[in-house]
Amino acid sequence: VISVRVKAYSAAADSAHPASLIYPLHSYLFRSICALSNMTSPSCYVMYLVLRRDLMSSLGWPMGAVCTQAAHAASAAMWLFRNDPNTEEYTKELDSMHKITLGVDSEDELIKVHERLKGREVDHKVWVEDGQSVCIALKPYPKEQVKNALKGLKLF
Repeated sequence: VISVRVKAYSAAADSAHPASLIYPLHSYLFRSICALSNMTSPSCYVMYLVLRRDLMSSLGWPMGAVCTQAAHAASAAMWLFRNDPNTEEYTKELDSMHKITLGVDSEDELIKVHERLKGREVDHKVWVEDGQSVCIALKPYPKEQVKNALKGLKLF
């Protein structure tokens, strides 16, 4: 696992112990490392989230509420697939977990993504809040394994 470590100090007066902060590698480095390691390293597993942009733009949800929905979806997917070998590999290095959040513009688009994933037998969880689908979280996969199922989606 390759990471960049920077020493940081706690702002609390009673705690001056250094802590390591891990900064994620740029995605081009991530892709290169995964290609070199044949996608077997825990850091080469990715959890994709697909989140609705219209929650903020049209429906006026605060950013914090939207982030919370993504966290709910990710937590639910991790729990549902907790015994899956991909999830076990993904969580071997907690400081190296990689997530990518993609966006769609409406609930209808999110449902289409869900149908596409279901048709390709890609394991995922659709998070529903107040009766509407707001986010999809895929179980961790090697990036190459699901890229075609997510083709055309842009970063959130």
